[in-house]
Amino acid sequence: MPQAPTKEAQVAQATAGTGPALRERSLPSRRWELDGESLNVEVHDPGHHHLVVLEAGLGNCRTSWDVLVPHLLDRPGSAVTVVTYDRPGSGRSPASHQATTIKAMAHRLATFVHHAVTDTVDTTGTAGVDGDGGGRAVRIVLVGHSLGGLLVRCALPLLTQQGLGQHVAGIVLLDPTTETADAYADPNYYRQFGRLLALQQHLARVAPLRRWATTARRRALPAATGEAMIAEDFTPASLAQARREHLALRDAVPSLRTAPPAPPTCPVIVLSAGHATKAAAPFRADVVAHQRAYAESLPSGQFESLPAGHFLHVEQAPTVAAAIRELLA
Repeated sequence: MPQAPTKEAQVAQATAGTGPALRERSLPSRRWELDGESLNVEVHDPGHHHLVVLEAGLGNCRTSWDVLVPHLLDRPGSAVTVVTYDRPGSGRSPASHQATTIKAMAHRLATFVHHAVTDTVDTTGTAGVDGDGGGRAVRIVLVGHSLGGLLVRCALPLLTQQGLGQHVAGIVLLDPTTETADAYADPNYYRQFGRLLALQQHLARVAPLRRWATTARRRALPAATGEAMIAEDFTPASLAQARREHLALRDAVPSLRTAPPAPPTCPVIVLSAGHATKAAAPFRADVVAHQRAYAESLPSGQFESLPAGHFLHVEQAPTVAAAIRELLA
């Protein structure tokens, strides 16, 4: 009797032949200096009036979006500019002089989006970002995965203050961190996940162990992406930053529960992972319930559970891309 395919094989099959060819990691990075910080940035197909900004989850960098990006770019008639970046201390971005807090990361994202509009979007002959002109209006979609989803929610009110709120066509939250879920108030959750990150940081110091520890993830990614991930994401420095972000979440949850980010007035699509790892299974149902409740609390919120694990943008890239394009239509 044939054996069932492994999880890695299922992911590889799900990402194969579903759209444009997966690109090599040949796109040159840019260096943006924002508020005294240096960020490593990749700008895909600049010059359009539609802008998609991708905010990665905890412990991930711009390379985590490699499977999704081609599905956004290769669409005649719906051209978009896509921007990804490494948060300070992760990937190729040097560490920040600022303390790692959710508030600081959200402020950085808002500043980053504003700079992305002025640096990469074609506002010639459009309504621009100030509402003038009679052409096509600049439209922005923010996409956040996991912790990145929380950062997008926290950054949105700041963008409104900057005058960009009217240009946000919507946000897509991919299996987002929901601070109201019980797990995020449970000290045991932070102890267990903190130990995992500490173990990964230890393994990352030894090349053979680093490759062994990333085998499953690399099998689900294009070869060039997997190698870049080992070289940039799964390093002692990047994992040290992941641990700082993990503690920042722990410290921010009490205040976020008391005073959550202002609810978005733009359309919001929440895509939830229908599959859970063994470690996440005990608290998964509660997390999903809070993700659904958040979407249903919004006037223009949508919720959908996808047959995939936490990395929806890898396993369900065409579906995620379709949700983004829906907001730009």
